[in-house]
Amino acid sequence: MWATIRKVVKDCSTEIDGKTFCPIRVGGMSLIGSGIPTFIGLSIFSVIQNPEHHFDMIAFGTAFGAIMSGIALVAGGVTFKARGEIPADNSNSQ
Repeated sequence: MWATIRKVVKDCSTEIDGKTFCPIRVGGMSLIGSGIPTFIGLSIFSVIQNPEHHFDMIAFGTAFGAIMSGIALVAGGVTFKARGEIPADNSNSQ
């Protein structure tokens, strides 16, 4: 299981050659990896901290949708960038 997770993280953070780290991909992964758990954790904390205040599902959904839209923009940018990358072909080297 850990080998699969490592492979997914490596594939998501490196360029097409699998060795060169892409700053856009690494930055996007760090924002996603820290932003979503922080958002959900702080939402839970705000509900627990103030029991007489009701949870606003509309505000939660709007904010979470905005976060997911940002993630989609990062993913689209990475996909657009990946289409321009030329794979290193070392099979014909002599």
